[in-house]
Amino acid sequence: MIIPHIPSSRRVLAALACISLLASPALLRAQNSTDTAPGGVGATLSGATPTPPPAPVVLAEGRALIANSDFSKDSKNVGWPDGWGKASGITWKEENGQHFLRLVSQKPGQMLMAYREVPIPAGVRAVELAIRYRTAGIKKGEKPWFDARTIIHALDSQRKSIQPDPGTLGFNPKATEWTTAVKRFLIPPGTDKIQLMPALFQVAEGSIDFAEIRMVALDSQDASSLAADVAAAAKKKADQQAVVERELPKPAKAVELKVSGNQILDPDGKPVWLQGVNIDSLEWNAAGDANILYSSWVALTDWNANVLRVPVNDDIWFGRGKNGIPNKAEDYQLLVDKIIKLAAGRGAHVILDLHRFLAPTDANLAFWADAANRYKNNPAVIFELFNEPHDISWELWKNGGMVEEKNKAPWHTPGMQALLDTIRQTGARNIVLVGGLAYSFDLTGIANGYELDDRGGNGLIYGAHFYNWHKDWQKHFLFLAEKHPILVGECGADIKKMNFIPLDLQEDPYTWVPDALGMIQKYKLHWTAFSFHTRSTPVLLADWDYTPSPFWGAFAKDALNGKQFGIKRMR
Repeated sequence: MIIPHIPSSRRVLAALACISLLASPALLRAQNSTDTAPGGVGATLSGATPTPPPAPVVLAEGRALIANSDFSKDSKNVGWPDGWGKASGITWKEENGQHFLRLVSQKPGQMLMAYREVPIPAGVRAVELAIRYRTAGIKKGEKPWFDARTIIHALDSQRKSIQPDPGTLGFNPKATEWTTAVKRFLIPPGTDKIQLMPALFQVAEGSIDFAEIRMVALDSQDASSLAADVAAAAKKKADQQAVVERELPKPAKAVELKVSGNQILDPDGKPVWLQGVNIDSLEWNAAGDANILYSSWVALTDWNANVLRVPVNDDIWFGRGKNGIPNKAEDYQLLVDKIIKLAAGRGAHVILDLHRFLAPTDANLAFWADAANRYKNNPAVIFELFNEPHDISWELWKNGGMVEEKNKAPWHTPGMQALLDTIRQTGARNIVLVGGLAYSFDLTGIANGYELDDRGGNGLIYGAHFYNWHKDWQKHFLFLAEKHPILVGECGADIKKMNFIPLDLQEDPYTWVPDALGMIQKYKLHWTAFSFHTRSTPVLLADWDYTPSPFWGAFAKDALNGKQFGIKRMR
């Protein structure tokens, strides 16, 4: 499933418009994690009717620290605002009585900034920075952080950086109307100046206008409140880390599972019903988001999950990183190890999901050779061959061959059987989960000659994904539940509709979710709700206090804790 965030940093929006209606929201993780501003582009950007001057920024009470923050004064009549540096690619404009600076990318990878060093008077403990801006046509550069942002550093009297670094203030690349970005931060002890760099940071193209860059010193009460919030956040993080460190050494209680007919059995021959959530973010972030280990613990305890689906990326697994940014492979793999230890310590299981789309590549064989050796015969681990195959034939799905994509040279896929064989050749008997076609919504080929050969392992589970626009559950996957165990690896609905699916096809979560959960319960399908995250849609979490989202998370949490749902209508 973007985001993101949730998916994500994943797809060009133009391509998304062409995706099949059976596509998964995983493709949009990153795109959906960024809110877009309403309205059209301003007059000086498009030639349309001029937009009105931006309203004054309402800031906390305090002392203004930046002179000429609205770029209105040119006391020397030099055609440039007092106190602001001049550089190629930056112009001083006026529109409806409002002055502003415009930064226009002249070539990919160029760095443009409205640079300012702001003296910090003695006694100032915290500040509030507010920037009014609008953007046009911004496209990220070669790295994910090559975007529109304000870089902020604290400098001592020798102009050396002081820690902790105040960080950055990001800009929405789709804010085509005047928008205000605000950041409050503490001033590190010993700070002489704050270095501000509102910038187009090596973007591929685009422009940004700044109508005001203003900073005020917070009063004593606000500064104390901010300091208390920062301290509370640090304590919260430390407390969460302490919980994880306490849980990790606990002995493993997970038992080896085997498939028999359409059931999953424990060593005593008793049926096991796997129910849980997707612990999202490792497929796009080598370090995981928002304390991924603590999220795993909350899912296993408070939400009562007995299985965690953990999407991973094979490039990050091997240290090649995402978008060409290398990472430390050992740290990434150890993080996965710890999630498995947390689950095993509570008698739960982890689905290791190779989170890729379309069709497996030959490079995916190397991932499964490595991962299967690492976790072979670990009772807690289930292997999921490939996240969401789509737009290939069942013959290619099973046996491999040449994949043809529009505007691309044909390339070879080894097929699902080859991935499974790679796992079994390591000696790993672990149960293997296999998703069908149409982004894992369609399992019809399994009943028509394309069932995989398990090669003597502990059995196969077939995986289905469905969301609040998918129809004909019985036809596409439910029919197979009489013969094989079915695990719904992704399901859910978000109140915020997906922009790559026709809006009228996306059913209201409040009518769809109870029926979907009722169907899962009636047929005892194994399931992992998507996604245990605040941005990777459809979101189970409303915030990082783990409050369930009312439209999806609250229902899923109730189901995981035993509440039964009926079915008013099948889809």
